[in-house]
Amino acid sequence: MEKKYWKGVEELRNDAEFVKLKNNEFFEHLPVDEVLGKKAESTDATPRRDFLKFLGFGMAAATLAACEAPVKKSIPYLIKPEE
Repeated sequence: MEKKYWKGVEELRNDAEFVKLKNNEFFEHLPVDEVLGKKAESTDATPRRDFLKFLGFGMAAATLAACEAPVKKSIPYLIKPEE
C-alpha cells in the first residue's frame, strides 16, 4: 500500500480552483523584450528580479566595507629586550 502525502485540505479534496492555482503558482510575466529593447527605462515598474539583484549587491558591498581591518605589521625581535 502506497502512502499519499498532501500539504493541505484543498490538495486532499483536489478542488478545481486549487488545481488551477497550483499549476500557475509562480507565474510572473518577465519583460525580456522590454529590457533587451531598453523600453523598460521609460516605465516606473521594476521587475522583482532586478530589485533582488540590486539588494544583494548592496548587502554584499556593505558587508565587504564593514569587514575591512587595519593592517598591523609586526617584526620579530632578533635580540630579546630586557623589558
